[in-house]
Amino acid sequence: MTTANPQLAEALETLEQRLETPIVPGELRDWIEEAAEAADRVETLLKSQLNDTHGKLLAEIREQDEGLAPRVEQLQEDDARLREQLAEVVQIAHALRNAEDRVEPDEQLASEATSELVDKGLELVIAARKQETAIATWYVESFERDRGVVD
Repeated sequence: MTTANPQLAEALETLEQRLETPIVPGELRDWIEEAAEAADRVETLLKSQLNDTHGKLLAEIREQDEGLAPRVEQLQEDDARLREQLAEVVQIAHALRNAEDRVEPDEQLASEATSELVDKGLELVIAARKQETAIATWYVESFERDRGVVD
């Protein structure tokens, strides 16, 4: 089983780029739409990764090395936190999309609203990448780990 998901990596990269792109005056609506679309794409792929792939990988890690059970439990907790972060980012993006007519004329309000999406979205991107790396690392470790003398 492979741990890498190139579509998820690409979606995270796209979201990161959208969120890091400065908002040019007059283009707030496009920025919001692109950021919301990128968040929706990440939601689809990350949910699949969390629900399907991670479950299988974590079960395999535990099966290969029962000594890694505490690590598996921590990774499961991290997955739960990722789900919460993902839901929050998507909610913010959708709320922003729904309120863009009220937000766009008010630069201060627009700055505050988009700032929250940028901050929370970038935190999500980093957390998702970190989790993918952690699971891949522990997956490989579960097969290669030196367990000492085993009967």
